Amino acid sequence: MHQQYTVFLDEVIKQSSHFATFNPTGSSTQQRGRVDSLFCDTTSQNQSCKQLWTVVKQVLLLSRGQATVEHGFLINKEMKVENMTGSTFVAKRMVYDHIHSVGGINNIDVQLLLYCANVRHSYSAYLEEQKSASSRVVAGQNRTALIDEVGKLKVKRRALSASADDFSNQAEKLQQLTFLSKANGMR
Repeated sequence: MHQQYTVFLDEVIKQSSHFATFNPTGSSTQQRGRVDSLFCDTTSQNQSCKQLWTVVKQVLLLSRGQATVEHGFLINKEMKVENMTGSTFVAKRMVYDHIHSVGGINNIDVQLLLYCANVRHSYSAYLEEQKSASSRVVAGQNRTALIDEVGKLKVKRRALSASADDFSNQAEKLQQLTFLSKANGMR
């Protein structure tokens, strides 16, 4: 590999005019050059540099970083306010991205301005929806508690009714009025 690199430096770069005229930044008079195209043109066709071309391809394919993602996190950090919900954060970021995509605040469509002006109304509607949802949950919990209590009372009533029936049967069999009075007391 080292030998191929030396051959590449000595033979290909010195003999090729591509490297002498290569301009990565490009100006108004010259066309901007691409490094990958330059190496492809000079290295891939040269049989003595086949392994070197494989390494160059791998290096060119490496990620150049996550600069765009990291920039987005920086913007998110600047926009963050305490106690901000996810939906508010998403809405703010959408507005920011749209302003950035149209080239500034002066290029914003009137529809977006109207939409942003109505945000307070949307927020109030959201709060009302949250309040009604929580009241529905509380009402459901109360209803469930009442149904459970009614069920317990029905079970207790059946048990007392069964006990009263037992006392009535005993009063009838033994012919004692005390069992009959106990049965009537349970009912």
